[in-house]
Amino acid sequence: MKTDMRPNWMLNQICQRLRDLLPEEGPSFVVLDSQGQVWPTDDAVFAKVFGDKEQMPEELRSRLADGYDPIVGQFNGHTVIATQLTTEALGCGYLLLLMPGYTRQTALANFGLIELVMNQATLIAELMDRNNELSNSCFCRDGYPEPAATAVS
Repeated sequence: MKTDMRPNWMLNQICQRLRDLLPEEGPSFVVLDSQGQVWPTDDAVFAKVFGDKEQMPEELRSRLADGYDPIVGQFNGHTVIATQLTTEALGCGYLLLLMPGYTRQTALANFGLIELVMNQATLIAELMDRNNELSNSCFCRDGYPEPAATAVS
């Protein structure tokens, strides 16, 4: 996996895209880097679940780093599903799905659907990473690409 400056920039992009896709009343996502810096899709929900912390609880991060994936937990009335967020080229960080009103049992009973949602978020990250890499290769190959020819009438 590459080690460059893209992960944090990309995590912000992923969060913005997920924020655009989520319904107002419902689940929310938190995207995190490997140091625990957070990009929540809903700041108010994040504060309700984790308090004033600006980082994911160390317990969740260390369990994910140890290979427990996914993790299903309960925090302040929200079920939290946490998994590693990786793309083909980058080990980005972590993805949390915050589900208000779900119990651990409800989440486990609907885990196939939850896994589908988590996989779609990972697919968004994968597609964004590929797009960024293609875009970057065009600009970096020989400097800026030649402008496309335009017809003049």
